[in-house]
Formats: sequence, structure tokens, C-alpha cells
Amino acid sequence: MNLKDRCILVWSFTRRQILERYSGSALGLVWAFVNPLVGLALWTFLFTTVIRLRHGGMGGAAGYAIMLWVGMIPWIAFSEAIGAAMGCIRNHANLIKRTLFPIEVLPVAAVLAGFVHSLFALVILLPILLFVFHSVPWTIVYLPIVILYQLAFTIAVAYLVSVATTLVRDAVQIVTNLLTTLMYLTPIIYPHEAIPEPYRTVMLANPIAVIVISYRRMLLEGLPPSWKLLGAHTLVVLVLLWLARRTFQSQRSSFAEII
Repeated sequence: MNLKDRCILVWSFTRRQILERYSGSALGLVWAFVNPLVGLALWTFLFTTVIRLRHGGMGGAAGYAIMLWVGMIPWIAFSEAIGAAMGCIRNHANLIKRTLFPIEVLPVAAVLAGFVHSLFALVILLPILLFVFHSVPWTIVYLPIVILYQLAFTIAVAYLVSVATTLVRDAVQIVTNLLTTLMYLTPIIYPHEAIPEPYRTVMLANPIAVIVISYRRMLLEGLPPSWKLLGAHTLVVLVLLWLARRTFQSQRSSFAEII
């Protein structure tokens, strides 16, 4: 199967995953906008009214809500993708047993479906930025570069997670708990400046933290991403992606036997 056919296949599976998620519901894809808005309202109320956290650069509930929303956009893409990757092999058992089917497209489709949901969140954010700041920072032009890095990292993790959760059933629970832990260790619901200085270096080893910080620099601060930091991470992520794909392909025979 050539590259064009694989791309068509990836798009077909991505589209099907998106439509299946909302099939049978009265509002359909409208839920893709409603769900993140509900989460945003809940977190904003909790951290501005109950805990009274403030974002240093803006202040107030509106400032915190925007800071939170920008951090949630890449997290939605990542968590949705990894959640879908955990079951992508077992959910397509009939295809796995077909020798000629390129099963490596399944985790990629899961990742792209997750990214589509984050795009809905971005669509909601842009008019909010226009309303509050009367403009969108020009540094948004760097967003595709960060998204490419984000895609590479997420696909690499999706490959590894799909292998682990197929071969070891307990891995589903482990990955779920790791996702929850990772969310709180990543500066999503709080600004990265809130992390004590001695721990910031450790935090910057987390690729998702680098992505969140890059989003905030581009969309809120009018600054480009930290090219030095992003470049160093990109080299590591590309190696990880290569290893993850090799691992995935090497386990194909095991998938067919287990499922």
C-alpha cells in the first residue's frame, strides 16, 4: 500500500471515530463545543472562587479562564488521543488478522481524532481573544510548527500505549492513572511560573509542559516558542517516534494471537 492509500485510510478511520463518538445523540458534533466549555466553567469557578487562584499576568476570573483554556487545548488533544489509542487494536480485531492491513494507521487515526476535538476548542478561543484583547497575537503563525512537534510526540506515545494495553490488560488502568497524574504535574490549571524554581528544570523535561508553555507564549504573550527548548525536545521525540513505531510493528504477530 502506497503513501497516498495510507493517508486515505488514516482519514477514513479518523472521520469514522469522530462520527461514531456522537452518533445517535441529538446534538451530534455540538457536544464537541459544549463539553470543553462545561469543563472550562467548572475549573474557572473552582480556582477563582473556591481556591482563589490568580494568573499573574491577567488576574481575575476572565484572565484565569483564558490562561486555563489555552493550556487545555493541547491537553485535550493528547488525552483524547491516548484514551483512544488504548483500545484501537482490540476494537479492530477483525482487521488485525488480515495480513495485508497496515495496522500502524490505527494509532495515527486515534491521534488525529483527538486533535480534531482540540481544534474545536481553538475555534472557541480565538473569538474570545478578539473580544478581550481586540486582537490575536501575530505569533499564532508559529502554531503549526508546535503542532507538528505535538503530533510526533503524541503518535509516539500512542504507538507505545496501544502495544502495552493490548499485551497487558492491566496497562489500561496504569495508563489512565498516569494520565491523571500527568495532568496535575503539567502547568495546565496553573501557570508554570507558580512552580518553585528548583523544580522547573524537572518540569521542562515533560514534553506536554513544553507544548503548553509554547501555546501560552504564542497565544497570550505574543512571543515565539523557546526554539532552543523545542529543538532539543524535537530530537528526542523523533528518536522516540522511530523506536515506538519499530516496537509496534514488531508486535504485530503477538496482536493477532492475543485478540
